[in-house]
Amino acid sequence: MASFPWWHSFRSFSLLLVLSHVSIHFADGAAYGTPYGTQTGYSQQEYGPQKFLNQMQDPLLRLRTQIASTDSRLFLDEPVNPSLQSAASKLSITAMINRILPCQVVDDSQIKEPSVFRYHNYDELTGFLQNFSLAYPSISRLYSVGKSVQNRDLWVIEIGNNPGVHDPGKPEFKYVGNMHGNEVVGREILLNFIEVLLRNYKSVDCIKKMVDATRIHILPSMNPDGFERSIPGDYESIQGRANFHDKDLNRNFPDQYAITQDNRQQEPETLAVMNWIKAYPFVLSANLHGGSLVANYPFDDNQDMSKSYENTLYSQSPDDAIFKQLAAAYSEAHATMYEGVPCPRYKQSEFFEDGITNGAKWYPVAGGMQDWNYLNTNTFEITVELGCWKYPREEFLKRYWNENRKALFAYLMEVHKGIKGFTTDEQGSPLSGVTIRVEGIEHVVTSNEDGDYWRLLVPGDYRITAYKKGYQVDKKKATVYKDKMATSVNFTLKRLSTAAETGQYDIENEGGWRTIPATAHQSDKNLKAGIAHIPTHIPGQSSVETSTRKDAGADVSILPLAGLNSGAGDGVKSEGSSKMTALIWLLFVCEYFKRLH
Repeated sequence: MASFPWWHSFRSFSLLLVLSHVSIHFADGAAYGTPYGTQTGYSQQEYGPQKFLNQMQDPLLRLRTQIASTDSRLFLDEPVNPSLQSAASKLSITAMINRILPCQVVDDSQIKEPSVFRYHNYDELTGFLQNFSLAYPSISRLYSVGKSVQNRDLWVIEIGNNPGVHDPGKPEFKYVGNMHGNEVVGREILLNFIEVLLRNYKSVDCIKKMVDATRIHILPSMNPDGFERSIPGDYESIQGRANFHDKDLNRNFPDQYAITQDNRQQEPETLAVMNWIKAYPFVLSANLHGGSLVANYPFDDNQDMSKSYENTLYSQSPDDAIFKQLAAAYSEAHATMYEGVPCPRYKQSEFFEDGITNGAKWYPVAGGMQDWNYLNTNTFEITVELGCWKYPREEFLKRYWNENRKALFAYLMEVHKGIKGFTTDEQGSPLSGVTIRVEGIEHVVTSNEDGDYWRLLVPGDYRITAYKKGYQVDKKKATVYKDKMATSVNFTLKRLSTAAETGQYDIENEGGWRTIPATAHQSDKNLKAGIAHIPTHIPGQSSVETSTRKDAGADVSILPLAGLNSGAGDGVKSEGSSKMTALIWLLFVCEYFKRLH
């Protein structure tokens, strides 16, 4: 994710000194610039990767590669004193799983480690995935979600005890790597992770139970074209970052606030991943990047997209609490991330408390993938920066694996927290598309085709409402416990008869769907009573005025809506044969107006 143009810092000078074996440190601080391709002063069209490379030429890239070869300590994290390790990072992998899913704990030495630590080009990656899926056909499946610009497959390997099938009640999880082609550590540690899961399935009880309880999808490389153009040993350039069309894929998703040059049209890789995410009932995800060391959570953008990197604003999502928990789950299990100091020999001024950050607070990004996941699907996603060195030398890959191995397991287990359950009708048949709303959190999830749902939540007591148009509301209370499997909360919704038969209309409010009396034509008495209810339901935002029409000899109820009227005489009058339609419309307007405040 991280990318800071070189001309906004004095790094080129300080790094030249390193080549001369001079021990010197500079605080980066305000020297950092703005990531290109965001709404922060640079457009990718103006500063695209290829144009940048044409301007800088290869010598700078070779220089940075030489620097990485000369003093790699600059770009690596300092080992942590064992006495200062986080509690989570001290646990064995199976102990981490056992905290949530009871299983037989063993020492990490009994887990078969990856057989090789090296880079895989596209053909080698394809062969690696094909070989493992063929070797473990009962617990894995290889499939492609689409093609890159240069017609390379976006391979995904699924791992679970029923590959190719969604088991009702089983959550689905995904890891995505190498979205930026030159940020390569995620690509390789995901291959390591795949190997460890498959090779230890039969021999390690905790890994078997985790795989049996979860449907896992791993996309090692979202940008295979960019990887093929990247430079081994490169520390911080943008060679290979974008796809073949020179587009930064993590600026290419539809955005809640901005349409930019970067996301006006989606790239083939972006569209493929969007379709993939919508096709599977994913609950939790992480997007693995490089360039710093931090777990970054939504929102990545804000309503007032800053014009400079320094003017950053915390952009809080409705699920800020659970996103902090998710980011901390990765950070605390990582060997060094929780200290909050990425490669301290180099980025001396960069600090992230507990190793986590709100995306927009760090720097705003329009068109990011994690925000799109959250706002358009049931998926909660964070972005994990795995280290300052974007394309480290091959000899360090084992080190990166050792630093991240526990965190990969710990984060995956977060998918089993919160609440889960089924939504059914009175006959016990699954109901899909049921909205699950948690009181006090303005973000909903919906049940899937099989009627199952998952809702990630931090520990606490909750009131949950399930509703679907045409059905009565079902409400439940639930408690979520720390480090426990998700609390089961099932909902049974009774179908309503049609409005003409029962005199019921469905109106959405914060508690779900409620009903109001209705017939084809309302009496003035009933209609006035319905309108009079609105100011009570939404105090301070509406009131009712009554006037007498001499020509009709009847009262007319006028509902001025605070903040919506253009003048003293404005309002909505209820009269004629459309009275009921007006009342329903008013209630919808008021409910949504309330949510905006």
